[in-house]
Amino acid sequence: MKRVFIALALFIAGVSGVQAQVTFNPIVRGGLNVSRFTNGELGFQYSYTYDANTGQTIKNENSNLFSSKVGFYLGLGASLKFNKLYTLQPELNYSSQGASAKIVYNPRTNKLEDGNLDVSYLGVQAINKFNFKKFNLHVGPGLDFITSKNFKAENDVDLTLSMGAGYDITKNFGVEARFKVGVAPVVQTTHSTYSGTSFSSRTENHSNVLFSFGAYYKFDIK
Repeated sequence: MKRVFIALALFIAGVSGVQAQVTFNPIVRGGLNVSRFTNGELGFQYSYTYDANTGQTIKNENSNLFSSKVGFYLGLGASLKFNKLYTLQPELNYSSQGASAKIVYNPRTNKLEDGNLDVSYLGVQAINKFNFKKFNLHVGPGLDFITSKNFKAENDVDLTLSMGAGYDITKNFGVEARFKVGVAPVVQTTHSTYSGTSFSSRTENHSNVLFSFGAYYKFDIK
């Protein structure tokens, strides 16, 4: 029994020592997004029947259906630095995303015309940061919830994975770049194929792809 109390006391002392080393700093972050939806398998991305927005049939054209559009992000976070190497950074972020899509066929020009599919998310992320002096690498999962959209989305919640890097210009101010991918389908398209004797179609799901670049400011807590 004495050994149990000694072990318990050592464990509590160890936990208290770790907690004493943790530093807390609030963070604000913001910047630009470059987003789009995945285009799908090669060979199927040029013959779509697209019904996510208008239900109109799209004529074949030798280009991707979805291309990038520019948005922005704003966020709040808490930097929990456990040691020189590792920081846990929970975040709450607003992100303006979507894609530029060929969604309307104009019979006068015989071409597909572009239109923006806009979707905004409020997301929670758990970012794990690994610090190397002024540089840091970060990775973490997240959940994004749609707050607004101008098309019929397949899912209102997206499971995401973010990867990126940052650089501390000063003790409090730095820049960062991230790449984020979504798991849940946002838009669904139907591929139409005619073999000469029969007509067939198949559906394909398209998810979020996002590159962001911005800055962050870390506040000191006395």
